[in-house]
Amino acid sequence: MQIDPSWGVSFKIALHMLFLCIGIAWACSELAAWLR
Repeated sequence: MQIDPSWGVSFKIALHMLFLCIGIAWACSELAAWLR
């Protein structure tokens, strides 16, 4: 079974974007809790 290399690259990019969004959301919640 041959996997298209471009598919793997796009998958890695999507995974990084997902973790980035989670990290930003966590930082915002921490900041909101600290400002409260």
